[in-house]
Amino acid sequence: MDLDNEINNHHANISEQEDIIIELKKELDDEKIIKNRTKEYLFVLENRISKKDKKIKSQDKKIKSQDKKIKLQDKKIKKLKKENRILKTSTSWKITAPLRKLMSFVKRYY
Repeated sequence: MDLDNEINNHHANISEQEDIIIELKKELDDEKIIKNRTKEYLFVLENRISKKDKKIKSQDKKIKSQDKKIKLQDKKIKKLKKENRILKTSTSWKITAPLRKLMSFVKRYY
């Protein structure tokens, strides 16, 4: 009888351990599912981040090209202003110098 009790106890222990193993496997499967979902979510987030990074880089390129255009336009404006100043002074001398000569000629003879 002792042997039968001992065998029954071992069977009970084995079935109890099998139940524990089944529960642990379920928990492990649940953890794997959570881990996979987390990996998928991280993948989606990384894709979003990389897309936004690409947009930011393209915007930076656009901004830099616009800055270059602005600098070139500023240089052109400065050059045109300088040329305009030179032109104004040179034309004023071109106009006034002959008039002065004419006036001095007129004053001498009249």
